Formats: sequence, C-alpha cells, structure tokens
Amino acid sequence: MDNYKEIYQSYMSHFFEECTELLIYNENDFNNSFNLYKQTIEQHFNNYIAYKELPSGEVVAMDGVLVVPIDKKEFKHNKKCKLKKHTIYHVCVRKCISDEIGFQKENQYLLVKLLKKKVKDTALEEAAMKALLPVILHVDGIGDFEWKRYRTCSSFDGKISWCGQMVDVELESDGPGTKTANRAIAVLHRIYPMQHELTQEVFHKCAENLAGNDGLIETWQKELPYITKEEFFKKLSVSLIYIFQDGSVDIEIGLDEMFAEHAMNVEITPEGEIVVNGLIG
Repeated sequence: MDNYKEIYQSYMSHFFEECTELLIYNENDFNNSFNLYKQTIEQHFNNYIAYKELPSGEVVAMDGVLVVPIDKKEFKHNKKCKLKKHTIYHVCVRKCISDEIGFQKENQYLLVKLLKKKVKDTALEEAAMKALLPVILHVDGIGDFEWKRYRTCSSFDGKISWCGQMVDVELESDGPGTKTANRAIAVLHRIYPMQHELTQEVFHKCAENLAGNDGLIETWQKELPYITKEEFFKKLSVSLIYIFQDGSVDIEIGLDEMFAEHAMNVEITPEGEIVVNGLIG
C-alpha cells in the first residue's frame, strides 16, 4: 500500500472534481459486506433506472451506473454500503470522465456519500415505473422484438426465421436508455434478403479457419476426431445474431457438440468483412 496515494489519484482522475447531488431510483439489491477486498481499490457497480438532478429538480428517465469503490483508506466507509431495489436514495456523486474503469460513461457516477435513504419522490418514482414498462418493436416482414435492459445498455430481443430455422436476434438500442433501434433495424433490413448467401459464406469462413494443411478439421470428439470441411460445414447452425448500432454484426455459430459446449463467434464489420473470432462459451 506504499503507493496508495498514487493509485488513489490515478483512480480519481477518471471523475470530475465537482460533486453533485442526485436522487436515484435504485434497480437491484446491492450489498458490499461479503467481499474479500484483495485489490488496493476494488470497485463495484450498481444500476439505477432514473434520477433527479438537484437542486434543479429535473427528472431524467435514463439508465445509469453508480460506481462504488472500496478500500482500507479513502473508501473504507463504502464497505457497509447497502441499497435496496426499487428504492430512492439521495446521493453525493462525481460524474465519470472516462469509460476505462467500467461500462459506458453515460450517466455513470462515483458514489462520494450516501446522504439519505428511502427518499419519497413521486415524480421520480413515476418516471422509473414508466421506464420499466415493456416495449414491443415490430419490424415489418421480419418479426417482433422486446426491449431488454442490461446495466446501461439495452437491446430489442426476438426470434426470426433465418434460413428456415428460428434464430435469436438482438438489436442494439440507438443509445443508453433509448427505446428505438433504428440503426440496427436498417442493418437487419439489409442482410435479411441475403441470409442464405451470407450464412453460406460465414460457414465457409469457419471451416477455413479451423482446417489444417491437409484440409481436415480436428474436433474434440473421440469417435470422430477428424472431419472434412464439407462434413464440418453440414454440422453448423446459426444460434444468435446480434446487430450493433454501428452496423457491425456478431453471429454465434452452433457446432453440434464438436467442441463440447462451445460455439464459434463470427463478426461482420460495417464494411462487410467477415472475421472469425474463434470458440466461445
């Protein structure tokens, strides 16, 4: 801990010096008291659904992250930090400058001090409840997608018919807290008519990526340790398509247990390049 001061200053450089006060509508139960704290500064993340700026009183129905650092010096008070889900808290915070420390920097704040617990605020509660309402997005000729939240990220999830099979598809939202996916939908409309040609090309790339100099692919199956690219190709399936707002597409390829429970990840860049990223799971 001899260099604690340097580590602390470096850590705090990720946040603005100015402190602000917010009312946050907390999403999940949060309890730090069971952690081991092996790092000099150990940070934890807690999600909120909506917040009210003070003293302006402006209510913002947008997801955010409360960063809760813990150590044995400057942040030792956070060791006992406990927050209950669907509860409003009055907090003193510092806004995040950089996203290097965790998730999106949009609406990400460092907890400086918990000022008041279980605050009553009708406007903030109504905004949070409205934000939690389900949203169904209909894409003509393709299918329906339901809005899902993951920390400060969100997407629209659904199933569509892809090469004769029902496949899970996720469309990244246009931005934090937004309930639209116009950019991802535009990509889906572009690739959907060419699904058969695109899938064939992706499968061929997967086979080429794993094939040895002799053209054979070594599997993890004892009964069939080596197969041809043609045999490998027939065992592949598309299990998940994730479309990002920047135009890129991640495709998860099922491998029919040729590599235990692993799948393969393939990326299609906005420029149309197909990149095989290897086994996942």
